Amino acid sequence: MVVTAQPVRFDGQAPGTPESTWAAATLADRATPLELDRYSRLLVVSAHPDDETLAAAGLITRLHARGAAIDVLVASDGEASHPHSPTTTAAALGGRRRDEMASATEHLAAGATIIWMGLPDGQLARHEDELAGAVGRLLAGDPTNTLVAAPWRADGHPDHEAIARAVARAADGSGAGVVEFPIWAWLWATPDDPRLRPDNLRVLRLDEREWQRKQRAIAEHRSQIAPLGDDPGDRAVLTAAFLDHFRRRYETFLPAGGGWA
Repeated sequence: MVVTAQPVRFDGQAPGTPESTWAAATLADRATPLELDRYSRLLVVSAHPDDETLAAAGLITRLHARGAAIDVLVASDGEASHPHSPTTTAAALGGRRRDEMASATEHLAAGATIIWMGLPDGQLARHEDELAGAVGRLLAGDPTNTLVAAPWRADGHPDHEAIARAVARAADGSGAGVVEFPIWAWLWATPDDPRLRPDNLRVLRLDEREWQRKQRAIAEHRSQIAPLGDDPGDRAVLTAAFLDHFRRRYETFLPAGGGWA
């Protein structure tokens, strides 16, 4: 059966589905554990600085601790997060977000390689060829030991979905493993969404060290989790209720083709 989904429309400031509802669904207990033994390299592809921290910080920490090489490709600087701010410019905000992500990554995988593309925030769908080419170059050679993690193809954010499409194109037939991580879906979706059934998911349970490092990394993204000022245009992008989804003791992924076994 083919399911045709309508484009998701959501308000990032809305309460959305509370974390208590997701907790009651016991996804972590019913989904398959994420298998990582095969991988000695991790490539995380983010649309904006903080995507990888919110959804894959534990994964980064786990594989780094095992000695894996960690590369993070960041498509945009996230400079459009506060378009109506009277206190900062897009250029200044983009620079700040780069600094925040660099600090966050040090908590997770000191010495990891960050590749900044500097593409326009909010317009990544216009740059899918460029994105696919960048991912393809990072997968050159024999990437069968590489796990690629990227935002979910149905996450509801056009930049996230553009990244997923570009990664799928670049990784197709490469032998690399590919997983996708929901971010905004935890806000607008509900546990009865058939795409998020436990048998579609892979779960990584975080130990105390991994969870603590993730929380410290999230705290580095101050421009997103705290107001820039008192004006409504400076309000925090990531609300406390939304951040509750990333206080879980596990992370959730969906296998997405490639060389996934």
